[in-house]
Amino acid sequence: MNRRDFIKGSISLSLAGLLAQFSPLKVLAKTAVCSFRGRLYKGNRSGQILESRDAGASWQQLADFGSSTPVDEIRADRDQLYAVLETLPGGHRFSLKSTDGRTWRTLEYAPPGPRKTREA
Repeated sequence: MNRRDFIKGSISLSLAGLLAQFSPLKVLAKTAVCSFRGRLYKGNRSGQILESRDAGASWQQLADFGSSTPVDEIRADRDQLYAVLETLPGGHRFSLKSTDGRTWRTLEYAPPGPRKTREA
């Protein structure tokens, strides 16, 4: 199953889900900004990943996953960008990775609920 099919299958709007989305107490996504290879990258609650080549003075859209899939986190290491997205209203989380900010690949799927840890 590819990412688009997953997202389409995960999104089922119900009255309760719609009400939860518009609750003023619920934060849909964190503001996320990181630096990677001399450029700034940020994700937003509209499901977009943006790039700035001028220290944040202007932003260009690189990817748009849709408003029902906000970017919860974006970070980088030396070789990769990573983004964590969450589908609404179900709250399914998944991670993506990229080497250029334009092409994203699924890294893992993290179901909602308590995070499981591995025992050593």
